[in-house]
Amino acid sequence: MRLAKVFLCLVGSFAVLAMSGCATLFNNKTPSVDIASDPADVEVYVDGHYFGTTPVAVDMSIRKEHVITFRKEGYKDKSFQVSRFVGFGWVVLDVLAGLVPIIVDAATGDWFMLDTESVNVIMQPDE
Repeated sequence: MRLAKVFLCLVGSFAVLAMSGCATLFNNKTPSVDIASDPADVEVYVDGHYFGTTPVAVDMSIRKEHVITFRKEGYKDKSFQVSRFVGFGWVVLDVLAGLVPIIVDAATGDWFMLDTESVNVIMQPDE
């Protein structure tokens, strides 16, 4: 009887894992992006929301692209686009695991990754 319960538990666990995509289980959904500037102490806005002054680390969602805007009095505003891409490794793992993981990761968008881990801008003085 005990062996049957262990077997059912293992089969159930495997079924749950098989019904999820690899990226859904293991990919970091909000990786940290290090943001710096020259000069330092520049205001940082991500998608229009203030996040502090440089240097700063910001957790960003992989589910969309982001715009980082840099502002400092006496300098021209500068913007930087953080794009995303489908992680090839997640797709390969999903294909090896079957059709359901592909559907799950595609539907959730969890197989995306951001194209950068850090941003460093040089601000230009106003003329």
